[in-house]
Amino acid sequence: MHPAVVVFFEDTGSLELLVRSRWRFPFSLGWRVGRALMRWIGQFVLPRDAARILTRLHAIDVARDGRPDARAVVRTYAPTGEVMQAVAYATFEHEGSRYMSAAFPLPGGSLTGILRLDPEGVDAAGRTGVVLTSTRRGGDAAGVWFVLGPIAIPAPLGERLALAPPDMPGAPALDREAFPGATIVGRHEQRLLGVRFVTHDYWFRPLAAS
Repeated sequence: MHPAVVVFFEDTGSLELLVRSRWRFPFSLGWRVGRALMRWIGQFVLPRDAARILTRLHAIDVARDGRPDARAVVRTYAPTGEVMQAVAYATFEHEGSRYMSAAFPLPGGSLTGILRLDPEGVDAAGRTGVVLTSTRRGGDAAGVWFVLGPIAIPAPLGERLALAPPDMPGAPALDREAFPGATIVGRHEQRLLGVRFVTHDYWFRPLAAS
């Protein structure tokens, strides 16, 4: 994996993020109402358009979480400090594939995504970018679930997040001048019943101090 992408996984708090969200009609209309509800909950307060995001990491009691390497990530809007999302991340391996387990707390339970880590793109030195995807391959562990206590209900949601250095062949084609100094670019597609309802473009760059 390219070292710039490794930083996203191992030291994400050292990066600031510019995100631009493009909502598809009619989901864009529904989000005007849904965003107010999510602000009240304090979760999934996704941008209507563009925003600068900061990230902080917190320790988790792994005995209560149940995953040995769990850690909390809280992303906030840089100008206001308002929470955009809070998530507990962990990783695991299953039948030769690596996965990220992302649990987003919600009233009464959580929304949990199991995203498989696949390589995508390669530079002249043989270093790769990555894709995190909930698309199942055969009978693997990928997917998204509503979790209510011991019950996990499959959710009709899909995720695909591609991350790479800006100059890597196959990297998301984003305007480099939008966020000067970006070391990682990403494209995050979210789907409902197989229909893409929003695309987030990401630019990450190191913070001056973290």
